Order: sequence, then structure tokens, then C-alpha cells
Amino acid sequence: MYQQPSQVCSACGTPIEPGTRFCQNCGSPVAQNVVGSPSNVQPPLPPTVAATPPPPANQPYGGTPSNPGQPPYGGSGQAYGTPANQGFPQYGSVPTPGNPPVHTQYDSKPSSPYENTPPPPPSDPYGLGSAGTYSNTGYPVPPAPKKKRSKWPWIVVGIIVVVLVACIGSSYGIVNWANSTIHTTGTATATTDNNSSHGGNFAKSKDLNLTVNYADDQITFSKISQADHFDDDSFATKKSYDPTANYIRVNFTEQTPPSTSSYIDYYTGFQLVVDGGNVGSYTKSLESTGPDKGVKRDNWVDFETKGAIDLSKVKLRIGRGDEEQIEFALKSDADVSQFNPKTYTLNKKFTYAGMQWTIKDVIKSYASGGNQAKKGQVFLTIELNADNDTDNEVYLTPSDFCRMKVDGSSLSPEYSSDDQNFDIIKSRTTGITGSLVFTTKPSSTNTYTLDFQSGDNIQEVTTDFSLS
Repeated sequence: MYQQPSQVCSACGTPIEPGTRFCQNCGSPVAQNVVGSPSNVQPPLPPTVAATPPPPANQPYGGTPSNPGQPPYGGSGQAYGTPANQGFPQYGSVPTPGNPPVHTQYDSKPSSPYENTPPPPPSDPYGLGSAGTYSNTGYPVPPAPKKKRSKWPWIVVGIIVVVLVACIGSSYGIVNWANSTIHTTGTATATTDNNSSHGGNFAKSKDLNLTVNYADDQITFSKISQADHFDDDSFATKKSYDPTANYIRVNFTEQTPPSTSSYIDYYTGFQLVVDGGNVGSYTKSLESTGPDKGVKRDNWVDFETKGAIDLSKVKLRIGRGDEEQIEFALKSDADVSQFNPKTYTLNKKFTYAGMQWTIKDVIKSYASGGNQAKKGQVFLTIELNADNDTDNEVYLTPSDFCRMKVDGSSLSPEYSSDDQNFDIIKSRTTGITGSLVFTTKPSSTNTYTLDFQSGDNIQEVTTDFSLS
């Protein structure tokens, strides 16, 4: 027959041997978790009051379940940390005789969700208060010692400054000594050019009277001079480090036609050629760009050379490298006629579109429309006159009714042509004038052909002319 033990553990249901203070299975104290002990048996209540079971031993925080009718933390009859359906006594109930409880053995104590939580770190591990004092003693924290700066960088900088000042002073003294020596003796050579020396007996200036046409700008040169500086040129100044510096100024007047502006870049378009082929360096010009249409003004261009030079052996080159350049000696008797426009009077007559036409003049030049001709080319300007003695109006297409043939090439007129008067020629109208401009290589035979195009009731007509 089953013998009920005198005591069982209320946590796991393991029988408790008499005299044992802790459960040998789960380690719970016997005095607080014994089921069936007289101290745990609640005396009966009056019949009208229902018996209230004691709170389970494993109720968290010792509180009362929010729903007394339901077991805490899970299924029916399941306490926190206890597997369900294990036949454990609930709320201090005592096993009935003949029905011994079924016990499940566990290798270890049921884990708790708060059992492995580490304690929080201390808020002030070193005992420092918020005001920079030791919280345990109240004494202030001593400040960190300041790092001592080294004086060596300043010493090195000072030495470098002293050396630089000494070098600059020495250089300045040497240059002044050399400059004074040169001016005293007057024989020191400035360049390897035999005709260039500083302090020589060369002329300081020369008057000129030369006129050339470049990019439709008629330029008349009036003077050339040299000096060690020019007050109105900030780039032509004395140089203490170079006593041989010398500057050449070319003065001139320029004027453009009433209907044409000149596109000149004095920096790239003007070069001073010294005897021996050396080129003076451009420094500055009074005007930086070419004059507008119908403008007449004074201008000058400055160049730098090594030492004074013989002004009678100086040449001026005008034009960029890709243009037809003009180069001539800067002296009054220089021949510059080959660079200026040349007019050929032809007065050659022919008939076209039922009208009488005349090639009055042909102008050969290196400039048209404010531009300089490209290298190896010239501009030919054909001056035309038309008389319409018929009763019919004649319609021509400007810049398209005529072509020029040169050595097998057919050329169209340039945009600078003035042929708008030939657009509509009314009947019984005479003295209609205009011009056609062509850019061409000079003819090998000096013979050129004008090819007037065909149109409505207009037949093609060609006519030749010669420039000799």
C-alpha cells in the first residue's frame, strides 16, 4: 500500500526526508515550500465563505495574479518555470491517497529571465563628481600639466630670414656697382650684337614719313625713338637687375574708311626686327585693338631690346604668321609701295542681261573688309557700272550672279562685296555702280576671267581682263 510521505516539495513535488531543510531536487527551502505541513494547512472557513488558496510559492514579485481564476504564466495548473501537465500540486493542494504524484526529474534548476542579467556599470567608476572633484573626498581634480613648446622652429625661421636679407642686400649692392661702372666707362657691351651696346652713341630718335595699309587701316609712321624707360608705359621701366634694358617706341597715326573697321591685334601683329634678325619683345601699345570705322587717331607701340640700337637698321614687320605680312625699314626713304593697294583702270565694256556693263577699275590689295589676306593670297576688287537702256526690269542675285575663274579655279565673291544695287535694275536706268571682291592667288599669267551666270531669259557671258 502506498505510504504518503510526511512532506513533499511544493515546487517540484519531490518527497522530503524528515529533517531536511532544502529540497534535494530543486534546492527550495523546506520551511517555505512544504506541502502538507501543518503550518501550511489553512483552517476551514465558515460554509458561506469559499476557501482562498494561498499564493503559489513561485509567483513573481510575491504579487497576486491579475486573474485569480487562471493560473499565472501559461496553461492550466502551470506555474512560472514549470512544464505543463506534470501533475504538480497546485496552490498548496495535498495529493490524495492512492494517487501518488508523478515526478519529473530535472538536471538543473529552472532558469529565470532575470537570472543572467549583468549588473549595470557604475555611473562614476573613478569617484569624480560632476564639478571636477573627487566625490569621495570633495577635493578638486588637479589640472593637466601644459606641454612645453620648443623654441627651435623660431630659431630656424630667424636664421633663414637673416640669410635671405643678407643675400638680397648683397645682390642689390652688386647690381648698383655694375650699373655705376657701366655708366662711368660707357664701353660695357650689352648684347652679342655688334651694333647694340648700352651707353653707345646711337641716335635717340628719328623722324619718319611712311604710310602703309594693313587690314584696311591706313597707318602713317611719324617717329621712332629709344630710351631706358617711358613714363606712360608701365612695362617700359628701368630695371635695377638688368641695366642693359632698352625700349623702342614707334609713333604713328591711323585711319579707317567710313564703312570699315580694322581688326588688328598689335601684340601679335607688330614685330620689331633689329639688324641681324633679332626681334624686339612687344611691351605695350597705346591702343590695344584696331580703330572702328571712320576713325582717325594717334597710337604708339613699344618694344624691349638688349641695349641701345642703331635706329637706321631697324625694320617693322606687320601681320600674323598666317597672314600676308608687311616688312619694311623704319626710315623715310623706304619703299613701301608694294604693300599698298594698286588700282588698274580698265574701262572694259561688255553686254550682259540686255544691259551695257563696264569694268571700270580693278584694285589689287592685301586688305579688304577690315581683314588682311592670308599668306600667298590677294584681294581683287572689281568696280562695275551698269546701264539699263531697255524697257525691262532685270533681277539678279547679289553675290551669286558672277564668278571669277583663275588658273582653273572658280571663286565666289566675298561678303565684303558691295553689289546690292544690282539686285533689281529698273528699266531706263543708267549709272548703276557696285563692286565684287574676290580672294585669290595671283594668276600665273596675270589674266583673270569674270563668268556672269545664266538665269531666266539671261544667257551666260564671260569676259577676261589682265593686270600688267
